[in-house]
Amino acid sequence: FVAQLLFPMGMALAQGSGRHPLAWLELAAPLLDDAVAFYSGVCGWSFEHVQGAGGYAWARAGELGVGLRSGGLDGERDLTLYVAVDDLEASLIRAEKLGAERRAAATSFVVPTALGAAGCEVALFEDPEGHVLGLLAPSP
Repeated sequence: FVAQLLFPMGMALAQGSGRHPLAWLELAAPLLDDAVAFYSGVCGWSFEHVQGAGGYAWARAGELGVGLRSGGLDGERDLTLYVAVDDLEASLIRAEKLGAERRAAATSFVVPTALGAAGCEVALFEDPEGHVLGLLAPSP
């Protein structure tokens, strides 16, 4: 699902050692246009601004998707990694059993692809050491 959603042109996802690959990296950018210019210049990424998303731009970065969003969690600069999962709720329950706490409620949205639009949902949790991680799954 994630490969079709994020990489309709046939790019493969980073597979890693497990069943759930890293799919997305998101940075908070208080000055979005400055961040787009910086990462475009340093990394050579071509960002597209997402209309109606309240300040969001995304790019392909090799095998991962990269998102830049205005602001940050609690007004801070942050970096969030998103892991692709098949079942968002089951993954959140598993994380909670291992000591995580939900950080934000699941959110559904539609992403444009080369084949039309695809729905997905994301949720954030905080691990026992305080790191925030995101989960990305197809909409049910």
